[in-house]
Amino acid sequence: MNFINKDFHPKIIVVGSCSIDEIISLPSFPTAGSTIISQNFGFTYGGKGANQAVGTARLGAKSYFMGAVGQDPNGQQILRHLKKDDVNIAYVIESQDLPTGNALVLESPEGNSVLVEPGANKNLTPHILREFKKAFYDTDFILCQSEISNKTIIETFSIAENFNIPIGFYASPLQQPYLDFISKSRFFLLKEKDFKDLYFNTHKGFQGYESELENLLVRHPEKLVLLLGNSGKMFASKNGIIQHLKPSRVPLYSLGMGDAFASGLAVALSHGHIFYDACSFAQEVSFLASRDKGAQDSLPKLRDLLALPK
Repeated sequence: MNFINKDFHPKIIVVGSCSIDEIISLPSFPTAGSTIISQNFGFTYGGKGANQAVGTARLGAKSYFMGAVGQDPNGQQILRHLKKDDVNIAYVIESQDLPTGNALVLESPEGNSVLVEPGANKNLTPHILREFKKAFYDTDFILCQSEISNKTIIETFSIAENFNIPIGFYASPLQQPYLDFISKSRFFLLKEKDFKDLYFNTHKGFQGYESELENLLVRHPEKLVLLLGNSGKMFASKNGIIQHLKPSRVPLYSLGMGDAFASGLAVALSHGHIFYDACSFAQEVSFLASRDKGAQDSLPKLRDLLALPK
């Protein structure tokens, strides 16, 4: 896939979370009061922000990560791991009062569930971003996710607007107010399951769900991308036609595919590609990332994409 100019390295700043992930593989999800013996257990690097920082760096971007770790061994491991992937960590703060964030990932045949303890991620505040404001000069793209505080997300969008920088937002976990960010985003990623849950809780049922979802896509053409899990991606073109990018193959491991897609989409748009082509490229990135376990370790490098047939 000869899609990316290897001589151009867009500057992408990722504002977001980082964590050490504990992954437990289960034959089925536990119910209240049950005890289940795991099939496997391991540690890996995670956090949507750190995932996207590594993802964009591996695709040839000059990647900067703005985040927070604790002053503990886990924090030092994360910093070393980011640096190994050529992520600029000059804007990662080391918190004295909170430990590095952790996540518990439950894997089962039904899918994944993730429980997050933010830890030091709570200390990535609007004040910190304002202190780092000069870093945003000459930036080509900003990425942000909802594993950090709402106030910090709002400040990130404010900085993007003030500097006229396109911003991509991955709204997972989803809250109702985040939908107001769609119009301010260059792209906005939304999990279908999250939107279904939000709709059900708001409307006490699914009556009108399909039409509401379609209207939302059409109101935000080439901005709102619906993540359909193993069924691909969906968005509306500028003429109001719903586009469905169906996967060419079934992913082996789904953890981190959304972050891989966000990384690929930001890089492709920074290279000036039209939205449909950028999404197609990002889909290839996300499915290459599904070949192995580990949200960061599985992320593909640019040479993996360039080796794909045109």
